[in-house]
Amino acid sequence: MKRNIHAKSKKHTSKKIRNALRKQLAYVKRDLRYLEQFMNEGYAMTGKDINLYLTIIRLYEWQQYILHSYRNRICVK
Repeated sequence: MKRNIHAKSKKHTSKKIRNALRKQLAYVKRDLRYLEQFMNEGYAMTGKDINLYLTIIRLYEWQQYILHSYRNRICVK
């Protein structure tokens, strides 16, 4: 029987957190791609939907920047 070590661990290491964030951002990227396909096929968003869509895009881009930013990493020599 294989144990799920991640579920039983009490401390979430930065590596585990970064991996989880990377996966969640991949899900958001996939969903944004689906929305773009719908819009290319003729789906028209309402005003409120457009504002939400633009906000999600801004947040996604900001989180991508934070995830890949080297300034936020601690280098141990």
